[in-house]
Amino acid sequence: YEIQKLALSGNYILEFKNRHRFALFAKTQQAYKAPFSNLIESSDMLFGLGIYDREQRGKRGYSFGSSFTYFLMRKKAGLLSLMPFYEQAFINSTDNRYTSHSGTGAILTYQFLHIYLPISLNYTYNLSDSSHHVGFKIGGHF
Repeated sequence: YEIQKLALSGNYILEFKNRHRFALFAKTQQAYKAPFSNLIESSDMLFGLGIYDREQRGKRGYSFGSSFTYFLMRKKAGLLSLMPFYEQAFINSTDNRYTSHSGTGAILTYQFLHIYLPISLNYTYNLSDSSHHVGFKIGGHF
């Protein structure tokens, strides 16, 4: 066997009395003798909060991010929450330069309490290329 990638990640979540949450994320990866298809992708280094057109690839990368989940409404039928976020990744290409890939935005989610069917509206502003993206999701993991 030969190790082609090593990864380390962690997060810290602070939950307040009223259940609002502040989260910090960090991640690092290193690729060893990996072919192009198995290099580290900036989209893998980010935390899945934003929507992006492009990605960078490299042999080394690190990233960090934060989010704050604020519950706008709590009813017997479900929860409405707003989560602004920021995420940043740095990917080291073959010429030992780091390329930045970052974004900020917000996710508006309604979670039904009796069935697991979240509905989400996502807005992302890509800080790397100044593009805007809007997404809509039903179900799945947010």
